[in-house]
Amino acid sequence: MDNNEKKSKKRTPEQKAAKFQELCEKRVQKATHYLNSLGNLANRAHYDYTQDQVNEMEKHLRATLNEMLLKYKSQIKDQGFKFTK
Repeated sequence: MDNNEKKSKKRTPEQKAAKFQELCEKRVQKATHYLNSLGNLANRAHYDYTQDQVNEMEKHLRATLNEMLLKYKSQIKDQGFKFTK
């Protein structure tokens, strides 16, 4: 299959959703693994660190997470205001 054939095959919404779920599950598992690895560095018997280092790491991780979540939120179209009741 050459590049032109790949480009001409469009995925159905169901295929797109399945691919999203497959990749998302793998990537969230990897992210969780690496976050747990960072947590292992909290063991004072093996590592020494300052509160400033912890604060800097937390600030970076929160900013990165917020940036990623904003990508999803910006995809949601504003439907205007409506009362729920």
